[in-house]
Amino acid sequence: MAIAIKENSHSLDSWFKSEPWRKWKRIGLTRLAGSSKAYLLSQWKEKGKGPLLVIVPHLRSAEILLEDLRFFMKDLEVPTFLYPQWETLPYDDIPPHPEIIKERVRVLFSLLKDEEGVIVSSIKALMQKVLAPKDLKESVFFLSVGEEIEREQLIHFLHEGGYASARIVEERGDFSVRGAIIDVYTPFYEEPLRLEFDGDQLESIRCFEIGTQRSLPQRVMENAILLPARDVSKDFSAQPLKTLFEYLKGNEVIFIEEGDEVEKEAEVFSRLVKERYEKALLKGRSVPPPEIAYLNNEEVSLCLKRYQTVFLQGGPLAPATCQQVFSFDMGTHENLQREMKAVLSAKTDSQEPSPFSILLKNLRDWQGKGMGVFIVSHTQGQAERLRDLLSQYGVEPRLEKTKRFREVLDLSEKALILLVGSLSSGFRNPREGWVILAEEEIFGERRRLPERKIRTSLASASWQRGGPTLSSYNELREDDFIVHIDYGVGRYRGLKHLKIWGVSNDYLLLEYQNGDKLYLPVDRLNLIQRYIGGDGRSLRLDKLGSHSWQRAKKKAKAAVSEMVKELLDLYAARQVFEGFQFPPLDQFYKEFEASFEYEETPDQVQAIEEVMRDMGNSKPMDRLICGDV
Repeated sequence: MAIAIKENSHSLDSWFKSEPWRKWKRIGLTRLAGSSKAYLLSQWKEKGKGPLLVIVPHLRSAEILLEDLRFFMKDLEVPTFLYPQWETLPYDDIPPHPEIIKERVRVLFSLLKDEEGVIVSSIKALMQKVLAPKDLKESVFFLSVGEEIEREQLIHFLHEGGYASARIVEERGDFSVRGAIIDVYTPFYEEPLRLEFDGDQLESIRCFEIGTQRSLPQRVMENAILLPARDVSKDFSAQPLKTLFEYLKGNEVIFIEEGDEVEKEAEVFSRLVKERYEKALLKGRSVPPPEIAYLNNEEVSLCLKRYQTVFLQGGPLAPATCQQVFSFDMGTHENLQREMKAVLSAKTDSQEPSPFSILLKNLRDWQGKGMGVFIVSHTQGQAERLRDLLSQYGVEPRLEKTKRFREVLDLSEKALILLVGSLSSGFRNPREGWVILAEEEIFGERRRLPERKIRTSLASASWQRGGPTLSSYNELREDDFIVHIDYGVGRYRGLKHLKIWGVSNDYLLLEYQNGDKLYLPVDRLNLIQRYIGGDGRSLRLDKLGSHSWQRAKKKAKAAVSEMVKELLDLYAARQVFEGFQFPPLDQFYKEFEASFEYEETPDQVQAIEEVMRDMGNSKPMDRLICGDV
């Protein structure tokens, strides 16, 4: 049940000055449209102290809110965390993903250290019990270069902390012991650590790359922290689980986004936990009862009653438990989007020539009322494209390439300003006299590839294209042909672990003519490439110690030089011919380009720009574009 608004609309500034949290324990804030909830939270974080916990209905809601919050935050030094639930079902046999554990453990450790950060949690994540604060504190291992550390004690700690022993560290939660070196991938750092010992003395701490297994010389550390690679106990009877609430001090204000939805999700998850537990028992599995591993919805409500809570509502209603309700009347851009879609779907005799004219009309209306207008694009290229498009209609916005939103807002300029950042949606803030729009509210939602996925795609692109360059030994398959820069064509026979002069290491075994073998350390992967000259069925391996490979390289260089001469002659001849020169791009093309539903990658943007430049040239185009699908 929810209650309606009885208060007049407020400005954020007046609300903060009145300090209503000193009078009421349950407060409802309504009509917070678009990303205004994140804007309010950023203001709260600036004025308040201690960690900020925000509870949302779904994981996707948490990701969006956190992204918006980072956009509005004035202080970039304030740590912000996503507290996700396990991606597996309750009582599932499949372990959670190591990256999920990393995020959860880092949140718990930040609370243990009394960091004044921001934590956004889904209700499901909050209902799963975790290591008790005392047990987490005892599960942290501090390292310093030069100190004496019993290696067996460290290895025992890693086993107890949920780390998995592996030949090579490849994912978070792995550790590897190789002679005087221990590699470990802890939740606390983005890269894995390489610990080098001299006896029991820690000589160095370095980060290294997973793909190449090479140390990063610029990432040398004097001290390091090893956190456990698990967020629950190994033995629930010896180490009973607790809740995230027990990491809080008790005087915090907890924010809840869409309280009714959160309550509904908690009820649904409680039923799911009970059902999955009963199914696990029917299968004969030994699993802890729900009250040991999870909070139910009633227990969540009891926990929240101990804290001051503020409900953030997008609509006009607040939960019935609220003692006082405040309305902010932040406006959405739904009408703008509806009008633009109507023009797009209308026939050619529509009074409006393009959807963009609807935007221009709204911009002029807002500026006529003395309101500042901000438009946010995901990339600088998109912001520059929008600036050029607006210029075609006589509107001259200012593009801020480096300043953040709060820096520009503090200048109190009533102008049209383009910003670069990540914002899910905008809103109208009439009380403070400004409007903010996300570019996607103008041109439609763009489908973006997450940054981590882009990096993964780039790392594996060489293999997908069949290219010769190797970024990791994992890209090689046993019996693949390779080319060593000094020894020529050989065959990869697998990864071997050898101990040479008392030092253990991993080597690539390369076979040459007459069965000769070459062991190449994994950190010298840059010396070889994949052979791409055919299927290799009739390929002859080079012989170690012979001069045939050097002669082949010399002959290839001569052939390349001859080819270059022929190409220079061909391109010199092409310059004589004249081709068709297309006219410059107009605003209709730019509107069409801006409404493209996918966000282009940097390579795609470069290819488009170069093709358009060629089409505007009088010389014939000579270009081949290849791309992965």
